[in-house]
Amino acid sequence: MQSTIFNIYISLNDIDFFEWKGKRQTDLCS
Repeated sequence: MQSTIFNIYISLNDIDFFEWKGKRQTDLCS
């Protein structure tokens, strides 16, 4: 149960990271 919550936590962080990285790349290109 604890590992499942941990995996969800990591997944949410990965999504936030990729969204932030995409925003950064867009800012650099523009």
